Amino acid sequence: MLKRDNAQSIFDRAMSVIAKGVSSNFRYWGPKSTPVISHAKGA
Repeated sequence: MLKRDNAQSIFDRAMSVIAKGVSSNFRYWGPKSTPVISHAKGA
C-alpha cells in the first residue's frame, strides 16, 4: 500500500471522477481509511 499522504491525493482524485472514489460500496472504508493499492503480485 502507498503511504497515507500519497494515497490520500490519489483517493481525492478518484473522488472527483467516481462516486465515493471506488467502484463498489464494499471498497469504501471512509474518507480517511480507504486504502489505495499501488500494485499486487499473483492472481
